Amino acid sequence: MGEVVEPHLDALERLDPDALVGFRGSLARGFKSEQKNSLPFDVNNFDVDAFIVSDRLAAHYPRDMQFRDGGRITEIEKAQESIDQALRRSPGFSGLRDEPFTFRIYTQREIQRMQAAQDAQYFFLRKR
Repeated sequence: MGEVVEPHLDALERLDPDALVGFRGSLARGFKSEQKNSLPFDVNNFDVDAFIVSDRLAAHYPRDMQFRDGGRITEIEKAQESIDQALRRSPGFSGLRDEPFTFRIYTQREIQRMQAAQDAQYFFLRKR
């Protein structure tokens, strides 16, 4: 997945040089939920819980908004569409659900709380 997301990191960094980009959830954990006796990750039925950590971008949304959809920002929307198309062409992502690829915007504080709860997260690093 990194080779699909990496070409978009420059554009995302232009929006916020301090932004972090990654994914979490069952794709990162390798199993469906954090509950005991959880089922293994299902390669035939999954989504990608992609995110951008950025206080600057989160400020574009109402404070009480639960899910900050990155697609509300034009540059992110374009990246999402391109990533979605590329993933759907990839044989390793044939089990990807029909819903479109979406970056969720988290604040630093939100992601830190998730990390403290041992939420599995993978971050994309830029090739320089």
